Amino acid sequence: MRQPADILSVACAPFATDAIVGWRGSAAVTADSWQHRMRQWQRRLEGVEKQRVALYIEDSLEFAAALYGAWHADKTVVLPADVLSATCAALLAHVDFFAGEFPESCAPLRVPADFPAACGGQAPLDGNHPGLVIFTSGSTGQPQPIPKYLRQLAVEVATLEAVFGAQIHDAEVVATVSHQHIYGLLFKVLWPMATGRPVHALSLLHIEQLAGRLSPCSWVLVTSPAHLKRLPPTAALRQFAQRVCATFSSGGPLAPADAEATARLLGRAPIEVYGSSETGGIAYRQREFGPHLSKSDADLEAELRADSDAGTGADSEADLDADLGGDSGAKSSSYSVWRLLPNVSVQTTGFDALLSVRSPHLVDDTWFQTADRVALTADGGFVLRGRADRVVKIGEKRISLDAIESGLLRSKLVAQARVAVVSGARDEVAAFIVLSDLGREALERQGRAPLNRILRESLAGGVERVALPRRWRYLDAMPVNQQGKTPQALLLALLDRSAPNTRPTEPEIQVLEQDANRVLIKLHATADLACFEGHFPGTPILPGVAQVDWAWSLAQRYFALSAAFAGMQALKFHSVIRPDTTFQLELLRDAAGRSVAFRYFSPTGKLSSGKLLHGVSDGI
Repeated sequence: MRQPADILSVACAPFATDAIVGWRGSAAVTADSWQHRMRQWQRRLEGVEKQRVALYIEDSLEFAAALYGAWHADKTVVLPADVLSATCAALLAHVDFFAGEFPESCAPLRVPADFPAACGGQAPLDGNHPGLVIFTSGSTGQPQPIPKYLRQLAVEVATLEAVFGAQIHDAEVVATVSHQHIYGLLFKVLWPMATGRPVHALSLLHIEQLAGRLSPCSWVLVTSPAHLKRLPPTAALRQFAQRVCATFSSGGPLAPADAEATARLLGRAPIEVYGSSETGGIAYRQREFGPHLSKSDADLEAELRADSDAGTGADSEADLDADLGGDSGAKSSSYSVWRLLPNVSVQTTGFDALLSVRSPHLVDDTWFQTADRVALTADGGFVLRGRADRVVKIGEKRISLDAIESGLLRSKLVAQARVAVVSGARDEVAAFIVLSDLGREALERQGRAPLNRILRESLAGGVERVALPRRWRYLDAMPVNQQGKTPQALLLALLDRSAPNTRPTEPEIQVLEQDANRVLIKLHATADLACFEGHFPGTPILPGVAQVDWAWSLAQRYFALSAAFAGMQALKFHSVIRPDTTFQLELLRDAAGRSVAFRYFSPTGKLSSGKLLHGVSDGI
């Protein structure tokens, strides 16, 4: 490994030419070949007069070559989370041109394998270069652009190495998250490249992707709560776990049960990293599990909340000090406390005790106020207590969306809950629920309307009537993006099909897996879908034309197809789909980009399949 960690000199550091900088499957990528590719990107981008380039490439090693090539060409790189048509349209306000794996309609710049490379050696990058623009995740609203100077990124990488470098030593980096977000960018690209740790180029969808690797290396797993929640207790995972020296998780707090399950499956609890696109890294924690640490985060939060209406007569400030690790503090408080990263300072401001941060990861030395409510601990850490920007006004009442979610989670019928405000003539709260086993039994036994009523009544004692959810969606899992987060837009998209006084035309969908040429989607065909009407009276089934239409619409959405529908082949219907049925759709785009194969299936077998043809736009 190179020391110290410095992203500014990666391209000019004295690599051994045969050193391995990463892997594409089982094929090693040497430093010499990577640097040559980086210089090709530099030469290509130096020939473009425009400054701001949107970059999207799924292969992390090719992405790193393009990123450093752009920086050495003095470009500002704008990173979108995806290449969906709406994202590309929104990028037009922030970029001058596109590069990488964007749809042809964006006229993306690409670099052929035989393109000439830039000549001469590379000097270290200028830390004051405005090298990057990233976007907030959109979890609480529309994604917002955040500019970053290279010096901010360099300091953050050095911080990661100082805190965690000794623990992971020379381990290889595998990730389930995308580098198109700040967390994945730091942990999967910038930090490994600066310290000489090999990177696995493609995001890990299944542990089995690493089967057959014979090198005696250890691995660092860079992941998110959404992925850790789905770890399968398989033989492949047990083999993988023997070589994992550390697991990093970010994108949101990890549920206590998931943290404990991960510790059991991988041998140690994940290192959770807390921060934001605006602030960079702020703090971290690695929980312990044992009889004396059995309280959940919800239990601790309940203890921390000073409920004056409860009539306990307790001294709130004294109780708070005890719970947060004062002289009489409970040992279990360490379960939820976040420890600050080096050189990061925090304080609270305002009535809501909002966390303010001062850090070298910020653009300057001023305090940055976040929207997170916290309680500071006696040892210099803090406990998270929800988001202040999730307090909204509905019917002139101040409503906490966090409080609604907490109320729903107190029901034994609910495993996960998210709520969002739907704007209209009258603002309404929509609830998105993943049911517990008990809740699923209740849904099957009683139906949706009675379950809606039960959950609304469970909230009635603690939530204003005007804020009781009026729209409900029951999901098998929360929808997540490539960073493992659940942006508000993904939730609200589930409601687009249910406008007042109309019957929905699309199923409820959840993306299970996604890469450049394959998408696996879970669908639920609710009984109120318009396509069931009249097809057929008394025994409704899903029309074949609707299945083809959904497949084409989703292929356009997730593959960003710009060409027109040109026909279909090999269309087969194997079994009928009835109302209130859950099933899956797999979409496979061919390498030439001229067709998309689809198949609908369920645990009982095949439902339908076929191939969708589309026209191809001329290349650049």
